Amino acid sequence: MITKQKMGDITWVDALSPTYDEIRELEKEYKLNADVAHDLIMPTIAPRMDECDSHLYAVMHFPANKHSHKSTSQEIDF
Repeated sequence: MITKQKMGDITWVDALSPTYDEIRELEKEYKLNADVAHDLIMPTIAPRMDECDSHLYAVMHFPANKHSHKSTSQEIDF
C-alpha cells in the first residue's frame, strides 16, 4: 500500500509492504536510482545511506524481539 504526504516541495512516500509493480511505479514517478528501487524490493543485509540526485535513501534495522521473542531485526527504508 502506498500513501503520500506533501508539504511544499517535499513529498513523504509511505510504502507499506509494496509490491514489485508499486516499486516500479515509484521508480518512474520519482526517478529513483536503480539500486534504491532494487533495495526496496529485496531485503537489505546491512544499514546504508545514499545521497542521490533528487532524494536521500537510508536503510536502518531495528530490534524486533519484543513480540517475536527472537533475536531478529526489522528493516525500515527511508
